[in-house]
Amino acid sequence: MKLYTEYNLKEVYFKGLYNGQNHIEGECHNAIDSQTPIELPSDEEIKQHLTNKHSKALNPPSVYYRIGFKAGAKWMKEQILKQKK
Repeated sequence: MKLYTEYNLKEVYFKGLYNGQNHIEGECHNAIDSQTPIELPSDEEIKQHLTNKHSKALNPPSVYYRIGFKAGAKWMKEQILKQKK
């Protein structure tokens, strides 16, 4: 899922407004593609982070770290998704 900041949305909106007033067509996709989205990790990506990143480490993360990381990532994702409603 990709999220954009308010600043990004305003920038694309005003670019589209300017293009519409000046009868410029087909450039909105470029404006959207030029923005850097905030991408939320999927549940699979969170699990993958915990297994792949530390698999070669000398001291693998503790069970508490893995549980805390997973819970924290899911909590943050829920908080961001709540704002969309």
